[in-house]
Amino acid sequence: MPDNYNAKLKSLFYQAKQEFVLDASDDPGFLWFYSSWRGMQKICETLGVDIQEIHHLVHHALCVSNGEFDLILKDLRQEMETMVLPKMPEKTWWHSDYEPVFGESDIKERAYEIFKGQFKTTFPGKRLGTKFAKEKWEEVEDKAKELATAALQAAYDSWKEREDGRQEKYIRCLVQWQESCSIINKTKESIQKILGQNQDEIN
Repeated sequence: MPDNYNAKLKSLFYQAKQEFVLDASDDPGFLWFYSSWRGMQKICETLGVDIQEIHHLVHHALCVSNGEFDLILKDLRQEMETMVLPKMPEKTWWHSDYEPVFGESDIKERAYEIFKGQFKTTFPGKRLGTKFAKEKWEEVEDKAKELATAALQAAYDSWKEREDGRQEKYIRCLVQWQESCSIINKTKESIQKILGQNQDEIN
């Protein structure tokens, strides 16, 4: 922080503390806190910082510093340095639950599997691949394909329902992540103004 910048802020802080008048309803034992809070309000007003956005940090800094300006800045700096942006949420399920895509060959393969199961049950002892089996397949092929299509479509619909639910949850997490990042970045920016980082003069 530039020395001149720090001196101006300190002057604003202690001037506001000195001018502070305790309300009749306030506890005189907390005069140091109320006056120090007014001092930080004055600094934030001068710098265009909304003190409510860093309320908890200023409150903590006042408590641990006993209202000493240099110690307030030290605590704010330490608090800022511990702020870490949360990790962006990932779509981890993409590696384990793929979209079930199917075409004509898939339908025919599934249809024949259905046919094989029914054939073995209906004609025990009869072998697949024989003329008899081929004739029976031709008789039920269209129906088996209908059943296969329905089964594959049901599998896709089930996946789509799961996917839509996961996407909704992911979007909610992403919005929360963006909001958290925005709050942290804005908080850091506010503290950086108070610390005089990337700022040479007080307007």
